Amino acid sequence: KYNFIVLAIRGACPSRPSSPVLTSSINGNLDCVTNAAWISWTNSKGASSYFVFASAKGKAHNASCTSDSSQCNLPDLICGTLYDIQVTAENEHCSSTPSANFELETPCAPQNVTAVQSCSNNGVIVSYDLSRVASHYKVEVTGPGFNKTCESTSDSCTLDGLPCGEEFKVVVYALTQNCTSPLSATLAW
Repeated sequence: KYNFIVLAIRGACPSRPSSPVLTSSINGNLDCVTNAAWISWTNSKGASSYFVFASAKGKAHNASCTSDSSQCNLPDLICGTLYDIQVTAENEHCSSTPSANFELETPCAPQNVTAVQSCSNNGVIVSYDLSRVASHYKVEVTGPGFNKTCESTSDSCTLDGLPCGEEFKVVVYALTQNCTSPLSATLAW
Protein backbone atom coordinates (compact mmCIF):
# COMPACT_ATOMS: atom_id res chain seq x y z
CA LYS A 1 0.00 0.00 0.00
CA TYR A 2 1.39 3.40 -0.96
CA ASN A 3 0.40 6.98 -0.25
CA PHE A 4 1.39 9.53 -2.86
CA ILE A 5 1.93 13.24 -2.26
CA VAL A 6 2.26 15.52 -5.28
CA LEU A 7 4.38 18.70 -5.33
CA ALA A 8 4.52 21.22 -8.14
CA ILE A 9 8.03 22.70 -8.46
CA ARG A 10 9.15 25.84 -10.23
CA GLY A 11 12.77 26.64 -9.86
CA ALA A 12 13.65 26.13 -6.20
CA CYS A 13 10.14 26.77 -4.86
CA PRO A 14 7.86 23.75 -4.32
CA SER A 15 4.11 24.05 -3.90
CA ARG A 16 2.23 22.89 -0.82
CA PRO A 17 1.81 19.10 -0.71
CA SER A 18 -1.41 17.69 -2.14
CA SER A 19 -4.32 17.10 0.24
CA PRO A 20 -5.78 13.73 1.24
CA VAL A 21 -8.70 12.49 -0.82
CA LEU A 22 -12.13 13.73 0.31
CA THR A 23 -13.78 11.37 2.82
CA SER A 24 -16.89 9.53 1.61
CA SER A 25 -19.52 6.94 2.62
CA ILE A 26 -20.17 8.49 6.03
CA ASN A 27 -22.51 6.59 8.34
CA GLY A 28 -23.65 6.86 11.93
CA ASN A 29 -24.90 4.49 14.63
CA LEU A 30 -26.64 6.11 17.57
CA ASP A 31 -26.49 5.18 21.23
CA CYS A 32 -29.63 7.00 22.30
CA VAL A 33 -29.30 6.08 25.97
CA THR A 34 -26.00 7.97 26.31
CA ASN A 35 -26.71 10.42 23.43
CA ALA A 36 -23.52 9.46 21.63
CA ALA A 37 -22.90 8.42 18.03
CA TRP A 38 -20.35 6.17 16.34
CA ILE A 39 -19.44 7.79 13.03
CA SER A 40 -17.76 5.67 10.35
CA TRP A 41 -16.47 6.38 6.85
CA THR A 42 -14.38 5.02 4.00
CA ASN A 43 -10.65 5.52 4.48
CA SER A 44 -9.17 8.29 2.33
CA LYS A 45 -5.97 7.86 0.33
CA GLY A 46 -3.19 10.01 1.70
CA ALA A 47 -4.81 10.47 5.13
CA SER A 48 -3.14 9.64 8.43
CA SER A 49 -5.95 10.87 10.70
CA TYR A 50 -9.51 12.19 10.63
CA PHE A 51 -11.36 15.01 12.35
CA VAL A 52 -15.12 14.65 12.89
CA PHE A 53 -17.16 17.76 13.67
CA ALA A 54 -20.85 17.88 14.60
CA SER A 55 -22.69 21.21 14.59
CA ALA A 56 -26.14 21.52 16.17
CA LYS A 57 -28.78 23.19 14.01
CA GLY A 58 -30.46 26.04 15.83
CA LYS A 59 -28.42 25.59 19.02
CA ALA A 60 -25.00 26.77 20.15
CA HIS A 61 -23.58 23.29 20.64
CA ASN A 62 -20.78 21.43 18.88
CA ALA A 63 -19.12 18.04 19.36
CA SER A 64 -15.97 16.61 17.82
CA CYS A 65 -13.54 13.71 17.88
CA THR A 66 -10.34 12.64 16.14
CA SER A 67 -9.27 9.21 14.95
CA ASP A 68 -6.51 7.44 13.04
CA SER A 69 -8.94 4.71 11.91
CA SER A 70 -12.24 4.78 10.00
CA GLN A 71 -14.54 5.44 12.97
CA CYS A 72 -14.90 7.85 15.86
CA ASN A 73 -17.22 8.32 18.85
CA LEU A 74 -19.07 11.64 19.20
CA PRO A 75 -20.08 12.03 22.87
CA ASP A 76 -22.50 14.33 24.67
CA LEU A 77 -24.99 15.06 21.91
CA ILE A 78 -28.17 16.85 22.95
CA CYS A 79 -31.34 14.79 22.46
CA GLY A 80 -33.94 16.19 20.09
CA THR A 81 -31.30 18.21 18.25
CA LEU A 82 -30.40 17.81 14.58
CA TYR A 83 -26.65 17.70 13.92
CA ASP A 84 -24.73 18.32 10.71
CA ILE A 85 -21.69 16.03 10.76
CA GLN A 86 -18.62 16.41 8.56
CA VAL A 87 -15.40 14.40 8.36
CA THR A 88 -12.08 15.93 7.33
CA ALA A 89 -9.12 13.77 6.29
CA GLU A 90 -5.71 15.00 7.46
CA ASN A 91 -2.04 14.21 7.05
CA GLU A 92 1.13 15.82 8.37
CA HIS A 93 1.00 18.45 5.63
CA CYS A 94 -2.61 19.53 5.20
CA SER A 95 -6.31 18.67 5.34
CA SER A 96 -8.91 17.69 2.78
CA THR A 97 -12.05 19.66 2.14
CA PRO A 98 -14.72 18.66 4.71
CA SER A 99 -17.03 15.89 3.54
CA ALA A 100 -20.64 16.45 2.57
CA ASN A 101 -22.98 16.88 5.54
CA PHE A 102 -24.37 13.79 7.25
CA GLU A 103 -27.36 14.39 9.54
CA LEU A 104 -28.14 12.64 12.84
CA GLU A 105 -30.66 13.26 15.60
CA THR A 106 -31.42 11.43 18.85
CA PRO A 107 -34.91 11.29 20.40
CA CYS A 108 -35.57 12.61 23.89
CA ALA A 109 -37.38 10.61 26.55
CA PRO A 110 -41.16 11.24 26.32
CA GLN A 111 -42.42 13.91 28.70
CA ASN A 112 -45.68 14.56 30.58
CA VAL A 113 -46.84 10.95 30.71
CA THR A 114 -50.42 10.58 32.00
CA ALA A 115 -52.77 7.61 32.39
CA VAL A 116 -56.58 7.56 32.40
CA GLN A 117 -58.55 4.47 33.40
CA SER A 118 -60.92 2.94 30.88
CA CYS A 119 -63.46 1.14 33.07
CA SER A 120 -65.38 -0.55 30.26
CA ASN A 121 -62.54 -2.90 29.37
CA ASN A 122 -60.25 -2.81 32.44
CA GLY A 123 -57.85 -0.74 30.39
CA VAL A 124 -55.76 2.38 30.56
CA ILE A 125 -55.18 5.17 28.04
CA VAL A 126 -51.59 6.43 28.29
CA SER A 127 -50.81 9.87 26.83
CA TYR A 128 -47.49 11.72 26.39
CA ASP A 129 -45.91 14.62 24.54
CA LEU A 130 -44.68 13.83 21.04
CA SER A 131 -40.94 13.81 20.40
CA ARG A 132 -39.92 15.71 17.27
CA VAL A 133 -37.84 12.91 15.75
CA ALA A 134 -39.65 9.79 16.95
CA SER A 135 -41.35 7.57 14.37
CA HIS A 136 -43.42 5.74 17.00
CA TYR A 137 -43.77 5.09 20.72
CA LYS A 138 -43.81 2.07 22.98
CA VAL A 139 -45.77 2.01 26.25
CA GLU A 140 -44.99 -0.59 28.90
CA VAL A 141 -47.27 -1.30 31.86
CA THR A 142 -45.99 -3.55 34.64
CA GLY A 143 -47.52 -4.86 37.84
CA PRO A 144 -47.19 -7.84 40.19
CA GLY A 145 -46.38 -10.72 37.82
CA PHE A 146 -47.75 -8.74 34.89
CA ASN A 147 -46.30 -6.95 31.87
CA LYS A 148 -48.12 -5.54 28.87
CA THR A 149 -47.04 -3.27 26.01
CA CYS A 150 -48.54 -1.35 23.13
CA GLU A 151 -47.10 0.73 20.30
CA SER A 152 -48.46 3.86 18.67
CA THR A 153 -47.53 6.54 16.14
CA SER A 154 -49.71 9.12 17.92
CA ASP A 155 -49.60 10.80 21.34
CA SER A 156 -51.52 8.05 23.15
CA CYS A 157 -51.78 4.28 23.39
CA THR A 158 -54.51 2.08 24.89
CA LEU A 159 -53.93 -1.15 26.81
CA ASP A 160 -56.92 -3.36 27.56
CA GLY A 161 -57.53 -6.31 29.86
CA LEU A 162 -55.46 -5.26 32.86
CA PRO A 163 -56.03 -7.14 36.13
CA CYS A 164 -58.48 -5.45 38.49
CA GLY A 165 -57.40 -3.97 41.80
CA GLU A 166 -53.68 -3.90 41.05
CA GLU A 167 -51.18 -1.06 41.06
CA PHE A 168 -49.21 -0.53 37.87
CA LYS A 169 -46.14 1.35 36.70
CA VAL A 170 -46.12 2.99 33.28
CA VAL A 171 -43.09 3.98 31.17
CA VAL A 172 -42.89 5.24 27.59
CA TYR A 173 -40.08 5.01 25.01
CA ALA A 174 -39.69 7.08 21.85
CA LEU A 175 -38.31 5.13 18.89
CA THR A 176 -36.66 6.08 15.62
CA GLN A 177 -35.41 3.92 12.79
CA ASN A 178 -32.00 3.76 14.47
CA CYS A 179 -32.55 3.70 18.20
CA THR A 180 -34.69 3.87 21.33
CA SER A 181 -34.79 6.87 23.64
CA PRO A 182 -34.16 6.76 27.37
CA LEU A 183 -37.19 5.83 29.47
CA SER A 184 -39.71 8.43 30.43
CA ALA A 185 -40.18 9.15 34.11
CA THR A 186 -42.09 6.24 35.69
CA LEU A 187 -45.77 6.89 36.34
CA ALA A 188 -47.35 4.91 39.20
CA TRP A 189 -51.03 4.23 38.53
